[in-house]
Amino acid sequence: MVILSRVQSGVGLLTVEAGRPAARLGCAYVLAGGQSSIVCHSAGIVSAPRTGRNPMILARHHKLTVDLGQSRRLARLIFYGVAGVGSLVVTTFGGARIEAPVAGPNAGITVFLSVYNVDGELVLRAEPPNAAATVRNACDAYGFDRISWRDEDNPVA
Repeated sequence: MVILSRVQSGVGLLTVEAGRPAARLGCAYVLAGGQSSIVCHSAGIVSAPRTGRNPMILARHHKLTVDLGQSRRLARLIFYGVAGVGSLVVTTFGGARIEAPVAGPNAGITVFLSVYNVDGELVLRAEPPNAAATVRNACDAYGFDRISWRDEDNPVA
């Protein structure tokens, strides 16, 4: 577990990247106002929130970035993918680098990292490897139950 200071939590970008390119690296989020969904390049959802000019979360292949200038709007999020990525590399604006090994089965979706906004400080926590059959199962296991799903891996647009 790592706690970012208020400055680290509110300046620049938080970048989360798979150590090896993964077919599926994504995140589920809940905003302070209650809006919840996912961002995943392979699912075709490349930014969040979907409305507005300045997205808070952007997905590019095996990399996700979170605009920390908007972190006050963020309640929590999880990063998920297929466990075969090897490691997850988290980088902050100041260049701090956190590398979390990714263990677990190579089949199914695994939640690698959770991020909670606690009084303006972001708390990053490596999660134990528990594979879920689908993105929806993984999200439900972590309490992201406000997402409306079109199918087991894609939310309603």
